[in-house]
Amino acid sequence: MRSLKLNLMILLLLTPWLVSAEEVYRSVNERGQVTFTDTPPPDQPVEVIELQPGPSERSVQEAQAREEALRKQLESMQQERQDKQLSQVSSVKEAKQALQDAQDNLDAAREVQDSDWQVIASGKRHLKQEYFDRVTQAEEAVAAARKALREVQSGH
Repeated sequence: MRSLKLNLMILLLLTPWLVSAEEVYRSVNERGQVTFTDTPPPDQPVEVIELQPGPSERSVQEAQAREEALRKQLESMQQERQDKQLSQVSSVKEAKQALQDAQDNLDAAREVQDSDWQVIASGKRHLKQEYFDRVTQAEEAVAAARKALREVQSGH
């Protein structure tokens, strides 16, 4: 697509040089056929069409400089887009790992340890408040990691 645009631009810039005459003659024969030539036909009435001169060397150089600047800008924008995509992929990967780590921590926090039990006077055992606090904190970390992953995936 890019080379097609470039070739079209070059063709348009060079078109005036492809026409060698400064005047073009338009004639219509007895059958109504229209002909354009660079030499007038001897036996037919003609209409003289003045051709505009081609672009100057300076105009061609300016056009080439603009085309080069646009090409560099396009390449820069493409590189920026590619860098952003790579960054997003990396951020999503990191967020997924953070979520996995938070879920692993939650699983570990839910495991009841001997130190999590409190024995009361009647001999019954109850889980200490620290256990519930630890699980709640781990659940909040999982929720925060999920939220962070959603935000990264949506591009925010």
